[in-house]
Amino acid sequence: MYTSQQKFRFSISSLTLVMLFCLNTFVNGQNSVKGLVLNMENESPVSDATVYINGTTKGTSTDSNGLFELKDVSYPCQLMVRQVGYELQVLNLDNPKKDKLTIFLKLKSIQLSEVKITGLDRRAINVELFNTFFLGTDEWGKKAKLMNDSVLVFNNDNDTLKLEKDSNRLKLGKKYQIETNDSSNRFKIYTVLSVSAKAPLIIDLPSLGYKLYVDLVSFYLLRNKVNSISEYLGYYYLIPYDSVSKRMERQYKKNRLDAYYESRDHFCLMFYRNELRQNGYLLIEYNTEHSTDSTDSTVSTDFYRRRFVDINELITYKDEDQVKIIGQKGKTLYIYDFYNYTNKPIDLTNSKKFDFSSVAGFWQDHYEFKKNPTSLHFLSDTCIIRSNGSIPDNNIMFGGRLSRKKAGATIPTDYQPGN
Repeated sequence: MYTSQQKFRFSISSLTLVMLFCLNTFVNGQNSVKGLVLNMENESPVSDATVYINGTTKGTSTDSNGLFELKDVSYPCQLMVRQVGYELQVLNLDNPKKDKLTIFLKLKSIQLSEVKITGLDRRAINVELFNTFFLGTDEWGKKAKLMNDSVLVFNNDNDTLKLEKDSNRLKLGKKYQIETNDSSNRFKIYTVLSVSAKAPLIIDLPSLGYKLYVDLVSFYLLRNKVNSISEYLGYYYLIPYDSVSKRMERQYKKNRLDAYYESRDHFCLMFYRNELRQNGYLLIEYNTEHSTDSTDSTVSTDFYRRRFVDINELITYKDEDQVKIIGQKGKTLYIYDFYNYTNKPIDLTNSKKFDFSSVAGFWQDHYEFKKNPTSLHFLSDTCIIRSNGSIPDNNIMFGGRLSRKKAGATIPTDYQPGN
């Protein structure tokens, strides 16, 4: 079993959960949302149902009459309603609602069951694998603790999974598909672990001062001898610790800022705002060129030519909710991040310090930053980054440093540095 995250070439993650965040927490005003939660079959009130805004710290419970109210809600967003024994309800709210919402919950008809391998108790191994790929193996993931791993349901697929020639899509039966960035014309064989949950995951984040609650929709882990790919979907909200000392509150603020910087969320938000270089991110494209030795026409050499990428070249459409990147399917760019010794991003637009007239000259002057880049790979002809830094549809894959922060480094989508 792999224990070092550096051994994994690519990892798709959405806890971010990347694809299902609130759509925009920056441009609209604050409002309240009120509602009534009812049983769909008999229209009786559902008490003690959890109601929250996906990706935030805003959550509450219904009272004995099924009523709830959430204050200071930013629109648009996703309103989540869940209760044990009922199916999770997701409401996309684009604008404030003057009237009280009426929300019907449907009883679950199918109970989750675990597929066990005869003669081999793999649960402990599966829990460890899940923690590795879901919580992460960085400092945040190692300190995070899943409090209720008993709710996890594992399905082990003993069959092999092949990535066929000229394809970058892995098919998990009829249920699910995962994109990869592997363009080599070889057969790839993966083993599959899928995970679901009988109840919300409860995760303690002691370094960040949060309890994280995750409604896990799906989790897949594909592995072979070379690399591993994980993909997971879910909804979540966070509850800050109560009654902390001023010293601990200062420490939490510092840790949250450290977790936020050098993360996918931060990069994508700065991408949307067109402020990558101001926040220490540099995009590089490597093009393979072919040359012939002038002294021997039979000798040729392939080499890489680097160039700086202006994101205005990539953005095809932008509005207050999202940017669209069109026609870049299959392309890979590389992200270099520039941070100082206090883990703050360095403003690369400082013309006195950074000269972008020559790639070679730039790296000669700043060679200490030329290490461990993050790969940015576009999996679709249309890729979207939303105004809060979320990525719907998992059409952008990160590999390398930015991919290593997972659920253990979760920060609310409406987080602002300094808060």
